[in-house]
Amino acid sequence: MPFLRLPQTPLHWLIVLGVFHLLTTTSVFLIGRLELLPGIVNPNGIGIGFSIDAVSYHQMAVDLVHTLRTDGLFAWWAVQAPIHARLYSLSFALIGNVVGANVLAAEPLNLLYYLVTLALVYLLGSEIFNARAGAIATAMVAIWPSFLLHSTQIMRDPLATSCLLGLLLLMTILLTRECSWRAGLAVAVATALLATLFWLTRGNMWNVVLLTAGSTSLLLVVSMVFKKKFLIWNVVAIVLTSASLLFVPSHIESRTMPGVRAPAAAIAVSSSMRPAPPEGRWNRLIRQVVTRRIAFQRFYDAGSNVDADVRLSNSKEILRYLPRAAEIGFLAPFPNMWLVKGTTGRAGRILAGIETLIMYVLYILAAVCLWVERKRAGMWLIALVATLSLIALGVVVVNVGALFRLRYAFWIMILIIAAEGIVIVERKTKGRGIGALGFGLWSLVLGLWSWALGP
Repeated sequence: MPFLRLPQTPLHWLIVLGVFHLLTTTSVFLIGRLELLPGIVNPNGIGIGFSIDAVSYHQMAVDLVHTLRTDGLFAWWAVQAPIHARLYSLSFALIGNVVGANVLAAEPLNLLYYLVTLALVYLLGSEIFNARAGAIATAMVAIWPSFLLHSTQIMRDPLATSCLLGLLLLMTILLTRECSWRAGLAVAVATALLATLFWLTRGNMWNVVLLTAGSTSLLLVVSMVFKKKFLIWNVVAIVLTSASLLFVPSHIESRTMPGVRAPAAAIAVSSSMRPAPPEGRWNRLIRQVVTRRIAFQRFYDAGSNVDADVRLSNSKEILRYLPRAAEIGFLAPFPNMWLVKGTTGRAGRILAGIETLIMYVLYILAAVCLWVERKRAGMWLIALVATLSLIALGVVVVNVGALFRLRYAFWIMILIIAAEGIVIVERKTKGRGIGALGFGLWSLVLGLWSWALGP
């Protein structure tokens, strides 16, 4: 029957997924409004049990709406506030009177971020591998439970994730295509704009952007050497991009919540053109790492902390800690945390454990892809960015809940590689290997959920 047909084009799928996200947000709101999970979701649909930052950003957006309506646009602009809270306040001002100042009022922006993220995942998978890998990766990201849940909240992560994936797509194009001067200039301008938006949204992770540009430069040189061809406009584009990335942090303020110190990049061009402080850029980077780790140790309770008692104070200690940081960044929460009660109850820990277990399997599939498709420069770009970023998070972040949320963008990169790994295994085993793996995982997931929800 016609009304039972599956969508036939990516645009139709985005429409279906958009409706799916709207229903998810409505469900979260109703759970909070009906007080079905008190202490986890408040009456505004804010997940106080899994996204406590959203409480502060929600109040900030409400205050900004009040300022906009009572004192006007200039007063609204003068208030110190992060850009994502300012954008949410506009969404609240438009439909808040109809649905209330809750997650439903934030849905226009969150829906946009969600769909843009899915579109970028599809484009990255298609650009690096093929449309099938892009579709599989998009499907996994679209229904990833905790990512979907966080995408309904009033947070900066959805905007930051979409910006970072957009930057990756542009950098991937420089590695996979020979650009004309128009295309190279367009990539450089678009990259500068996206990087600026990322800086305004999550300036404390600016080093990931620098890592992306540095990795792209290295891989572009290697690619040109192997191809024995100098891609002049690709090189010009990456040079212009690198210059803009050094320029942005020193000339544009990344606003945060009042009373919170604004982010500062370890590497940037000084606005006054003075040399870097005597401590040097490397020492400044180490100091940032140490300071941020201490901040996580002080801010979060010990309910789901890992190595919270470990103190890192210099580069030698950090280097020695890197293997453990890689273990935390890739594998936490560890199995001994999956079956115990946390701040969101035992079911929350079980869900985190199930997602982590699935990632363990996807890491293997990603490794298969890395070997089979080892000549693809675009694949190595997202693999390098994901790997080094996850290790860096393992060094800095001691709380597993915060780690889970901060690494979504990097897990998405691995999911894209794993999606092609699924295609490879499916092709070599004619579908039998993936089918058996899926059945085994599904049986294990059902067993864990049955235990979690049992008496």
